[in-house]
Amino acid sequence: MKRNIFAVCDLEVDYALNFMDYMNRKKNIPFEIQAFTSVENLIAYGKQTHIELLLISGRAMCREVRDLDIGKIIILSEGAPTGSGPLSKCV
Repeated sequence: MKRNIFAVCDLEVDYALNFMDYMNRKKNIPFEIQAFTSVENLIAYGKQTHIELLLISGRAMCREVRDLDIGKIIILSEGAPTGSGPLSKCV
């Protein structure tokens, strides 16, 4: 059975890899976890593979990522939200 992809993209290498390791240790998660520390690698992967869930740092988020075939995008914020739109919630 093919599992959905949960991608993590953060420019901080330690965060991305530690989060991937933590999630891979969890039992019964319905995702295959993929970690990316560069936006270019995420984009290349996303052009070939559907990503069901993407957790991405605000610094890494860009138009090219939004254009990929991604089910849901969660943008990590390092501060308070600055707007009131749908992408303004802090995680």
